[in-house]
Amino acid sequence: MVNFSLECAKEGLSTSIVGCIGNDRLGNKILRDLERHKISTKYIQVSSTQKTGHSLCILNDKKESVMITDIGANQHLDLDEFLAIQNISPKILYLSGIFKIKNFNNSYINLMRWAKKNNVMVAVDHGRFFSEVTDEQILALINLLKMSDFYFPSETAAAHPRRKRRGIRGAAA
Repeated sequence: MVNFSLECAKEGLSTSIVGCIGNDRLGNKILRDLERHKISTKYIQVSSTQKTGHSLCILNDKKESVMITDIGANQHLDLDEFLAIQNISPKILYLSGIFKIKNFNNSYINLMRWAKKNNVMVAVDHGRFFSEVTDEQILALINLLKMSDFYFPSETAAAHPRRKRRGIRGAAA
């Protein structure tokens, strides 16, 4: 999500991020870095009880990656709080890392409905699949993709056994 936002900001587009960080050193660094790149942080929630999430990416000599992620505060992101905000009018909503948010099924469906009602294009990048992704979550992802305008599949999604079993293919909607 941050990479997408950075590229949009570099192109001179007004850019904001919705997320949740901890009230800690890493969270403060993230806020400073985003503000330095002129990315609005007004929709970032700060948790006083959870630490900022982080990931470690390990590459082997074949350039295959393994990602170790501590989701941290972002798993407590309250998308309904975001939806309650008035007077926002984005042109595109980029949804990333959907399996990292607790109860993402309802939260993202509500967010997608809000986007469609407000004529906002939606791009979905589900992020990496985790080993504990359930069949219910895969079905929820399929429903999200049906409502999205663009889909950015990852290499891990292409290799995921449940994805192959259901014949899910990545493409622009």
